[in-house]
Amino acid sequence: METMNEEEAALLRDRLITSIMKMNKAHRNIMNGKISPIEMCTLEMLDRVRREYPDRKGVKVSEIAKKLKISMPQVSRMLNTMEKKEYILRVMDPDDRRNVYVSITDKGIEQRKSILDNLNDCLNTIIINMGAEKIETLSEIITEMSEIIEREFENELGKNSGKGKETKQ
Repeated sequence: METMNEEEAALLRDRLITSIMKMNKAHRNIMNGKISPIEMCTLEMLDRVRREYPDRKGVKVSEIAKKLKISMPQVSRMLNTMEKKEYILRVMDPDDRRNVYVSITDKGIEQRKSILDNLNDCLNTIIINMGAEKIETLSEIITEMSEIIEREFENELGKNSGKGKETKQ
């Protein structure tokens, strides 16, 4: 790893933050401003369950919270928003009223498909304009960055819980 002074490091951090913010804006544009990324993840999860387990009642709210790593109040707020948009349906389990099952509606399926179509069109345009080699390099860089961030996040969790982990260099 090359060494750099603090000024060079600050410039690189600024460029990286600016690039990430631009990608976030592009991502929101792809989502048509109609749905948040976490709502999209929820639609993905619900649609996968619908396709792979057609006899299942849906997904428990607690399972959604666990899978998305967010709190129950956050899940409830998100599901309220999605229910108002008619993307999901919540049904109480008649055998155990503590359990609420969430399933995707036809409108939710259509919204998910529309967003994925937009995303695929956008990605195809990017691939055509940038070329396969640059896309491969970009994918490798993003994967490496994600792994570093995940490792650091896990290390911070370990430090905060008194179980610090060593980072791999």
